[in-house]
Amino acid sequence: MWGEQREPNVFHAVRMQVKVEGKPPDDVAAVGRVLDQAGRTVVLEAIGGAHKYTILTDEQTEFVFPAGEAQPRPERVPG
Repeated sequence: MWGEQREPNVFHAVRMQVKVEGKPPDDVAAVGRVLDQAGRTVVLEAIGGAHKYTILTDEQTEFVFPAGEAQPRPERVPG
C-alpha cells in the first residue's frame, strides 16, 4: 500500500497492490495480509503479525491486481 500516514497505524491509500512478488518496494507505507474490509476501510495484519494497519481508501485509490485475477465490477441490473 502506498499512501500517507494519518495517525499511528492508520493510512490513507493512494495505491493498493495485491500479491506483490518478491521484496516489497522501499517506498511502500504498509505491507500485510487483508484481515477485514468494510466499505472503504481495509484492515491489514503486518507480516509476522506484530500489529495491524487501518487503510482508508476513496474513489481516487488505485487498486492493482495480478493479470487475470481481478474481474470488472458487475453492472447494476435494473430491478
